[in-house]
Amino acid sequence: MYLKKSDRQNNKYGGWLFGADLVQNNWNDYRFYGVSDSVQNSWELRLGGQITPEPKKNYFSNVRYRGGLVIGRDYIHVENKLPIWGLSFGMGLPIANYSNLARNQASIINVSLEYTKRGNNNNLLKENIFRLSIGLSLTDLWFVRPKYE
Repeated sequence: MYLKKSDRQNNKYGGWLFGADLVQNNWNDYRFYGVSDSVQNSWELRLGGQITPEPKKNYFSNVRYRGGLVIGRDYIHVENKLPIWGLSFGMGLPIANYSNLARNQASIINVSLEYTKRGNNNNLLKENIFRLSIGLSLTDLWFVRPKYE
């Protein structure tokens, strides 16, 4: 599920995008050769958003700023419930396009930093995860026949 304020192409002002995802897994029915394991039902709620300021004003107004939150319960069964929560922040950095042939194309470098915590002081299992991600979204002209005059 996601909500969207405006389409960036048709709006001279910035826009926002919001998304939510709920995942539930039924691990109580899991069996390995008929033997149950120490697992339990799990769930995760993921919320995220993106803000794009006023386009074309300067470079940083074309950057897409993103943030997210995750909360839930892990599938591993220990003495107490095993909570999961995390935060993320990211940016979509546009790459300048100097070609007159490809004015509508936009390549983007996506950078994100994520922190996730699994467990707490009441459990035997406790984990902190830091993740840095870098991705490329490249566009190019494909299958375009050149026109000569």
